[in-house]
Formats: sequence, C-alpha cells, structure tokens
Amino acid sequence: MKWPRGVDGLCYGGDYNPEQWPEDVWREDVALMRRAGVNLVSVGVFAWSRLEPEEGRYTFDWLDRVLDLLDAGGVKVALATPTASPPPWFSLAHPDALPVRADGTRLLHGSRDTYCASAPAYREACRRIARELARRYADHPAVALWHVHNEYGTVCHCDHAAAAFRAWLRDRYRTLDALNDAWTTAFWSQHYADWAYVFPPRATQYLPNPGQVLDFRRFWSDELLAAYVEQRDVLRAAGPDVPVTTNYVFGAWVPVDHARWAREVDLVAIDHYPSDAGPGAEEETAFAADLARSWAGGRPWLLMESAPNLVYTGGRMHAKEPGRMARHSLSHVARGSRGAMFFQWRAPRGGPNASTRPSYRTPGRTAGCTGKPSNWVRRSAASPKWTPVRWRRAWPSPGAPPRGGRCKGRDCRGTGSTTWPRCGPRTGPCGGWASRPTSCRWTGPGRSRTSCWSSPPTT
Repeated sequence: MKWPRGVDGLCYGGDYNPEQWPEDVWREDVALMRRAGVNLVSVGVFAWSRLEPEEGRYTFDWLDRVLDLLDAGGVKVALATPTASPPPWFSLAHPDALPVRADGTRLLHGSRDTYCASAPAYREACRRIARELARRYADHPAVALWHVHNEYGTVCHCDHAAAAFRAWLRDRYRTLDALNDAWTTAFWSQHYADWAYVFPPRATQYLPNPGQVLDFRRFWSDELLAAYVEQRDVLRAAGPDVPVTTNYVFGAWVPVDHARWAREVDLVAIDHYPSDAGPGAEEETAFAADLARSWAGGRPWLLMESAPNLVYTGGRMHAKEPGRMARHSLSHVARGSRGAMFFQWRAPRGGPNASTRPSYRTPGRTAGCTGKPSNWVRRSAASPKWTPVRWRRAWPSPGAPPRGGRCKGRDCRGTGSTTWPRCGPRTGPCGGWASRPTSCRWTGPGRSRTSCWSSPPTT
C-alpha cells in the first residue's frame, strides 16, 4: 500500500471539477477548501474534451493554473486520467469504439462511458492522454495520487469484444472440446465446432447459456484490468513515487473481480452510494467497507467517493437526515478507510448530475458544513479489529445467473450489498465479510474459528 504523496493523516475532500465553472470562482473554492480542512481533491475525471478538444491538440494551461492554485492553498490532488468519457471528436472518428448492447444497439455519444474497452483505437487514445498528463504533471508538487479512469464497469458486446473474448477463451480452455464440456453445449444443440461460432452472450430467443454468461463476466474483468494496467504503467514510468489507483464501484452489474484488481493498485479506493433510504443504508455501508478492507488485505484503504446528503434509490433522491453523512463516513473509517471523500465539491449548474448536492458549497451562499467538518474525521483513528466470524463472498457469484430463477436471500436488489445478516446493525456485532481466503486467518493453533479484518457495524 502506498499513501498519497504529501498527505498527512486522513484524506478529506472529494471530486473537484473546475472546468465546469468560471475561472474567477477557483480562488474562492481554494479558500473555502482551506476553511473546511480539505487536503485532497480529485481533478480531471471528466475533462478529456477540455484537455484535448481536437485529436492531438492539448490545452493544459487551465489545468496548470488549477493545480498551482491548489498547491498554494495546501490542497493535494488526485489527478485523474479522463478516459471514462471520451470527447465528441473521438466518437465521430472511431464509431467502432462506441459500446454495443447485448441486443445489438450501438450507443451514441452524449453521455459518459461511451467506449468499448476492447477497441484498439480507444486503448491507444487512453495511453496517449495518460502519457501527456504524466509528462506534464508527474513532478508537480500538488499531485499526490494518480486516479486512473473512473468506476470501471462498462460492458460491450461488439465485434472487438467478441474477438477478444474468443482469444481469452482459447487461453482458458485450449480446446473446443474443453469449452463445450464446461458450457454443457450439448444442451439445446449449442455444440461449437469452430471458435468463430463463439460470441459474447448477446440477446437470444430464450435463456442464455449460464456458463457463457459467467465466462464473459470473467473475461470482461480481465479486459478492463488490462486497460487499467496500460495506463498505470504509463504513469508509473513518468513518476514512480506517485501511487496509482482507480476507484472501484459497487453493484451486481459491475463485471469486475475487485479482489484480483487489488493486486494491481497501489491503494484500494472505493466509491459507495447506498441505495436504501432506510436502515438498509447502514447495512450496505458496513458490507461495502468490510469488502474494501478485505480487498486491501487489512491495510488502509480509501473511501474516494460518497454522497454528502442524498441517497439514490432507483431514480429517486432522498435527503439524508442530520447526522447521517457523518454516520456513513465514520462507518467506513471504522473499517479501515484512511479518510472520507465526497462527490462533489460544487453542485453542477446543469447536466445529468444536476440533482446532486455539493459537499461544502452552494452557489451564492456558504453551506454550514464549511466550518471544519473534517474534525470528526480526523479524530477517528482507523484501527483494525478482529471478529470471530466471517462470511465468504466469492466473485463472480453475485453476478452469476441464478438457478431456479428467484433469489433466495433477503435482498434481491442487485446492488452488490446483498444478504447482510440480520444480526448486523440492529442486534450488535456478529462478524464481517471477506472476499478471499488471504484476508482471513486462524485465531490460534487448533481453533476452529476464523477471523478477518473487520469491525462491528456502526449504528
């Protein structure tokens, strides 16, 4: 584990998007950050069109000024590669790199995540912008951490993905006989006599082959990981002293083996947004934090994004009651997070996320939480605790096609925070979650219980 360079103690801050605001606002932002005790902000996550408005033409002057202002204000930066949202010129020049759904629909530019991670043009463009950022900012005193991409998880079923999937299957199974046996293709006359017959699990007349679906999930985790590693290696080559990470996102829809990815990041970092406006949010928070600690192997990790005052539930927004922001943040800190960061510093003036609320400032008035809310974070020491019981969560089981068609657990919402035991937040500590055996150990010679890096649910 490598901690952000130059950041002392716990991280406190969040996403900062200066490109969304006039330049005369930036100085005010930095002054407010100092007042709030902010020491780390993520910059540039969705700024590709500002950094490279046309292919090969870079406009870094505005980012130079932002980083200089933050450095002068004592605020460190997690500088992002903006590859989660390619600019319009890229989509027009490389329509084959636009993502394709399982039903064959090719999605157009106009949102985020409009890319296929298997498209050669996209991968090359990612390496190129990462190289330019590294060349210019690796030695900047404000840069404490490289933040690669944003919330890897976008899936594609296009021909690029199909070709990469076949190559992955060849490497995994070696022969078609082994593939046919693993997928039980004798059922419904699906026997494959040629690798060219194999496709991603696209839309079909009836139920898909569960073996095919599961392997595609495994493949896509490896494909996204390869895309991350390419950027990571570019950044490391320019500045080996600056740690590199990416922010994990939760959900059964996310085809990512986070435990495996943990071996490739310098710091495990997660985004967590509870999907339950009621007491279930506390259960989800405990679940996510336990998994993050498990992925980190008991070492410190970082809550890189969270909502300061809203809970998202299937398209509806619910305000957090007083004290809940602190409760959720401290629940992560209690389970090993070395900080609490939020999305985002300023509420956007428009766009798809216009309904989100700011972390510290509302345009035209100072929010009440700018008066050193970091105190309750900084006073909280993240110390590991051992619990006598743990539950094993093996990936990719949460996203595997169910047998029998119906969930048997308490929670079938597909948020990834499923089946937290009922003895959790309401009746006291009963254990924690682990995603891999290496995160657990025997409590002593001859004992039959196992322990994992965990702590009781915070209420």
